[in-house]
Parts: sequence; structure tokens; C-alpha cells
Amino acid sequence: MNKNPGPQEVRSDRHVAESDAKSINQAVEKASKDRNFIIKAVEQLDGVAFPAYKHQIMIHLKKRFTNSETLNLYESLSGTMLYRDQYHIKTALEQNNPEAKQENQINDQTRTNLNVVPVDPTQETI
Repeated sequence: MNKNPGPQEVRSDRHVAESDAKSINQAVEKASKDRNFIIKAVEQLDGVAFPAYKHQIMIHLKKRFTNSETLNLYESLSGTMLYRDQYHIKTALEQNNPEAKQENQINDQTRTNLNVVPVDPTQETI
């Protein structure tokens, strides 16, 4: 077999997944019922240089020997999203938690009394 594929040749490689779908779903289900699990998972991100992609976050977490359940929760994040900070990740992880969803949802009182801080487009963001 030729090691250098030609322009008309298609190759594939096998790899073993680090987490299976069942483990990831169990971690997401736990996060949907236990907000403290999310908070503890987000605390593991101290030291991550933001903004960061999922693979950069995973490298950081694996270096810290985080438990597999926390790693499985982070595997549920989008791989194409650039996360701005820990709060951005926390809200992404809380999307299936009904308690957090209710807390973050806009209601009639906040809709009529919006406290919006105007953004200065000339300011540089960090």
C-alpha cells in the first residue's frame, strides 16, 4: 500500500472516542438536576486563558486530573464555539437546568424595567 496518497485516493484513520455518548448524557442529566455540579465544574476552569475553544478547555482540564464525570460534561460543549469566559461556559452548561433557566429568563417586570448598560464601541475588550 502506498504511504503517500495520490490526488484521487481517499484515506481514513480509526480512533477511539475518549467518552461515549451514554457517559456524556449522564453528565448532562446530572447537570440538569444538580446546579452545584455545574458550579464545581466551572471552578475547575481557573487558569484557563480566555477566550478559549472546547479543545483548549479540555487540555487544561485533563492536566488538572479532573474526574471523568466533569470531563464528560465538558464534552457536551460545542467544539466550534469560542467561549469568552467562565460565565459564558456556565450559561452554556446551564441550558438544560430548569432552575437556572427560570432564573435567567426575562419576565414582565424586567421587560418593562430594563437596566441596559450601553456599550461603547470605541472601548477595546479584553
